[in-house]
Amino acid sequence: KSELIIAEILESFGIPYQYEVDLPCDEYHLCPDFTVVRPRDGKVVYWEHFGMTHDEEYVHKMDLKLVRYRRMNIKPWDNLMISFDREDGSLDLGIIRSMIDSWLR
Repeated sequence: KSELIIAEILESFGIPYQYEVDLPCDEYHLCPDFTVVRPRDGKVVYWEHFGMTHDEEYVHKMDLKLVRYRRMNIKPWDNLMISFDREDGSLDLGIIRSMIDSWLR
């Protein structure tokens, strides 16, 4: 549900995106939640949203995914945005809007 909300906010900002586009990689499979070509400079930015951070197995897979991104030279605060649900499963819309406004516009 959070990814749908993020998609709706991206659309409200007029930011085009692709959803779960396969990234080619020899060793493993990566599919970021959102792929955005940033309008101001044409930079490709990937966005991962993590939801079930209360689940130990999910967190382990999240950690592995972040290591794989790093190996592909996709790094937080450069070309990778990362967001999280709150512990109760809700999404902080103010944070999401701020991320979009500062990173993608």
